[in-house]
Amino acid sequence: MRSTSLANCPMARWRLMRASCRRVLMELQQRRKRMGNQLMEQVHKALCSKYGSARSALAAQAHLQGFYGQHGYVAVSAEYALDGIPHVDMVRNED
Repeated sequence: MRSTSLANCPMARWRLMRASCRRVLMELQQRRKRMGNQLMEQVHKALCSKYGSARSALAAQAHLQGFYGQHGYVAVSAEYALDGIPHVDMVRNED
C-alpha cells in the first residue's frame, strides 16, 4: 500500500520569535473538498505544541488573503511578486 501526502506545511522560526508557515501545499482534490480549513487548524495546533503559540507569519498568494483572514491572519505588506505570483506577507497575532 502506497502512502500519499495530501498536504504539507513546513514550519520554522521567523524573526521576532514568530513561527512561519513556509509553504502551504495541498492536492487539488483536497482543496476541492475544502480541506484547507482543517489543515490550518492542524497547523495552529502544531505551532502551539512546537513553539508555545499559534502566532505566526506567512507569505500568502494575494488571491488567498480572504482565506487566511478567516484563520486570523492580517496583511502587513504591499503586494509583491514571489516566483512570478502576486503575494502579501500576513501575520497571525492571536493564539
